[in-house]
Amino acid sequence: MWTRLTRWLPPASKRRDVARLTLQAGLAAGLAMLVIDLLNAPEAFLAVVSAVLVLQRNSDTTLHTAAVRLVAAAVGTIVGGLSLALLGPAFPDTVPVLVAALIMGGIVAWQPSLNFGVIAGVGLAMGADGSLIQAVQERSQAIFLGVFVGILVGLLVLPESALSRARRQLGTVLRLCRELLDQTVETALEDGNAELSSPRARFSGAMNELRTTVAARRVAGHDRGAAYARAVQGCDRLWHALNILDRVAESGDGGVEIEQEARSQLTAIRADAAEALSCLADLRRVPEADLATLTSACRQVHRDLASGGSAEDEVRGVALIFGLAEVSRNIAEINEAVCAIRAAD
Repeated sequence: MWTRLTRWLPPASKRRDVARLTLQAGLAAGLAMLVIDLLNAPEAFLAVVSAVLVLQRNSDTTLHTAAVRLVAAAVGTIVGGLSLALLGPAFPDTVPVLVAALIMGGIVAWQPSLNFGVIAGVGLAMGADGSLIQAVQERSQAIFLGVFVGILVGLLVLPESALSRARRQLGTVLRLCRELLDQTVETALEDGNAELSSPRARFSGAMNELRTTVAARRVAGHDRGAAYARAVQGCDRLWHALNILDRVAESGDGGVEIEQEARSQLTAIRADAAEALSCLADLRRVPEADLATLTSACRQVHRDLASGGSAEDEVRGVALIFGLAEVSRNIAEINEAVCAIRAAD
C-alpha cells in the first residue's frame, strides 16, 4: 500500500522545492490577506493571487517574475479598462469581458510571460460597483500589494539564489552519474541485471533542471556562468560514456568474459571513478594525482586486455574499457569546471 502511495509523491530531488514553495505560498497568501485587512482594502483575491504567482523556485527568478507580473498587470489593466470604457455603456456585460479576453489571449500567445495580465484584464472588464477609475485604482493597488508581499516572502523565507540552485543541481546530477556508473559496470562484469530505467529517468529530469537553471540570465551572466556551462557539457558527455557501458551491459547473455587480472583492474577503475564523482558532487576538487592514476589505469588495462573468450566477448571487453576511459576523461573535464566555479566563489 505504501509503495503505491509513494508513486504519487514527488521524487527526492524535488521534495525540497515542493516543501519550500508550499511554505512560501501559504505565508504569502496569509500575509497578503493580513495587509488587505489592515488597510481595509478591497480586491483581496487579486492580492492573494498576485502574491502566490510571483513565487518561483529561486529568489532571482522571483524578482524577475515580479517585474514581468507588474508589466502584465499594467497591460491587462489597460486592455480591461478600455474594453469596459468603450463597450460597457452600449453593450451587455459579457461583451467587454469577451473582447478583453480575446485581446489578452492574443497578447499571451505572442508573449506567454504576460499571462498574468489575463486576470487583471478580464477582472477589470467585468465591471465594478463604483466608477471605472476607482476600479482601476483598487485592483492595481491589490495587485501591487500582492506582488510586493510575494517578493518579500521569496527573499526572506528559505531563499535560494539561482547560483545556489545550480550548485545543488550539479551535485544531484553527479551523484546520479555515480549510481549509473556503479550499476552499469556491475551488470557488464557480473551480469547483475540491474534495473536502470529509474536512475535514467531521474538523471534525465535532473539534467533538464540543471540546464534550465544554468541557462537562466542570473547564472549565465555571472562570473561562474561559463564554468557551470562547461560542467553541464561535461555531464552530457559523461552521460554518453555511461550509455556505452550500458550497451555493453545489455549485449550478451551474461557478464563480459575477460581474464581475472583485467576484471580486477576494471573493478578498481570503477571504484576510483565513483570516488572522483562523489568528490565532484560535493564540488570538491579531485586531486591531480588521482586523475593521473585513473587515466593511466585505463591505458594499462587496454594494453593488457587478453580475452580468453569468444570474439564477441573480446569486443565487449574493449568497449567496456573504452567507455571507462571516456568516463575518466569526462571526470577530468568536469573537475576543471568545478575548479573554475570554486575559484570564482
